[in-house]
Amino acid sequence: MRKDGIDPAGRRKAAVAAARLQSDGGPYDEKGLTLISNELVKPIAPAPPPRALFERDPLPREGDDAKLPSFASSCLAHPVYSDFLRRQTYKTAETVRAQESPIREFGIVAEGCLKSVRYTVDGHELCNGYFEKDDVFPELLYFTGKKVYTYNLLAVRKTTVMWLDTSFFELMLRTDSQMLYRFMLYLSKRGLKNQMLLCCLRYQTIRERIAFWVLWMDDVAQNGCIELPSSQTIWANELRVSRSSLNQEAKRMEKMGYFRMKDHRLEVLDRPGLERLV
Repeated sequence: MRKDGIDPAGRRKAAVAAARLQSDGGPYDEKGLTLISNELVKPIAPAPPPRALFERDPLPREGDDAKLPSFASSCLAHPVYSDFLRRQTYKTAETVRAQESPIREFGIVAEGCLKSVRYTVDGHELCNGYFEKDDVFPELLYFTGKKVYTYNLLAVRKTTVMWLDTSFFELMLRTDSQMLYRFMLYLSKRGLKNQMLLCCLRYQTIRERIAFWVLWMDDVAQNGCIELPSSQTIWANELRVSRSSLNQEAKRMEKMGYFRMKDHRLEVLDRPGLERLV
């Protein structure tokens, strides 16, 4: 359908051009911003009330945020800003960004896994965290005023990253309220996970840490089945235990009937029993 004498493809092209002009620091253009806004989808419904940790909700609720596409997938399919994405694939152990590198783009992990590391004075690697599929980086650094990477970013295995210039990323959040909302949801979930991991580390035994981690993940799982980290090394590093110790204790707990693990998934069988451990 044509509108104002311009077909849909032409309107989208005009919106992309307007976005490029605005991100390049061009003059404020009301018409250009209108072209951008016309290409965006309708605003999403407000968020439902938050749930308490470990609270069960047997039935999906209307308007639940879990039904929304992720922020990452929304970026990749965005009607305007997806045109500015740059795709790059990295080999295992390849340095994606070195410490002190300037932050000029935001990255979205499309496939694979990255890790942020620092090195001690004697050369030992300290892993600070992981970025897995659909994770965005380095949003916390950039929006808190850091304009350089404070860590080394390495590919854990073959990894594909979609890059978006910081100017386009900021413009997307300014012009698309739906994307801003989904970005806030992503940051909230990311922050909640980091808080959970800190709470998890207060427990002394490996069994207690596994139990707390499983209960939290079971609370946020969307389909009743927990997606395990892509490798046991990642899981062990998150819980700050050795890989062999984690493997042994997880197998013991599985034999005791707390849960069942298969194909990188974990199904909780005895939630009350897990709760008694923590």
